[in-house]
Amino acid sequence: MIGRIILKEKNFNLTKKTRLLFSYPCYAAFKYSIYPALNKEDKSVSKHVRGPTPTIGKKAKEATKTTYYTAVVVAGIGAFGLMMYAIFKELISSFSPQAVYSAAVDKISSDPRVVDMFGANIKCFGETSRRGRRQHITNLPYELEGKKGFRIRFYLQGQYRSGTVNLDARESSSGWDFRYLFVQTDSYPHQVIVVEDNRSVIDRENASEPSQFPLSLQDS
Repeated sequence: MIGRIILKEKNFNLTKKTRLLFSYPCYAAFKYSIYPALNKEDKSVSKHVRGPTPTIGKKAKEATKTTYYTAVVVAGIGAFGLMMYAIFKELISSFSPQAVYSAAVDKISSDPRVVDMFGANIKCFGETSRRGRRQHITNLPYELEGKKGFRIRFYLQGQYRSGTVNLDARESSSGWDFRYLFVQTDSYPHQVIVVEDNRSVIDRENASEPSQFPLSLQDS
């Protein structure tokens, strides 16, 4: 009987210890497996609520910064628009350096004397930089007796040789005309092909002397 009582007490002690041993881990596992999301949400909400409220000065600073960036963007767009307008105006203008250059290239490429001397596949281009890039054509605008003019120089490369083109174009009663247009070879001895020479007609129309302007830009 005594042995049975002792065994029951031992069993009771073992059961009590077991309950104490497993009761806390189960409670901890239940607490930290079910409630973490709720705990995090509570913390984030409390942080958001307790966070510092932006002051009036900080809001004004941010508004000023936004206004500045907006002004920079608007100014950049405006400058780009003005640049594109100037380029577009020059391209579509009937009397501009680009229009005169295009007309001169057409005349030179279709002249049989130029083709015989320089060969086929003639290419025209402007000044060449130190890095080998071909830049815009050299032009010198002027005005004489109320009429605008351009003196232009560019270069051409053919199958046989290269050369330099000089021209003078001026406004006239019919629009504009070439005062002169000639091609000169770069190799010695220099050979010159006069594609157009209207100096006598244009100068008589404008009542000016031909010697007032040089034949090429190099003589100026």
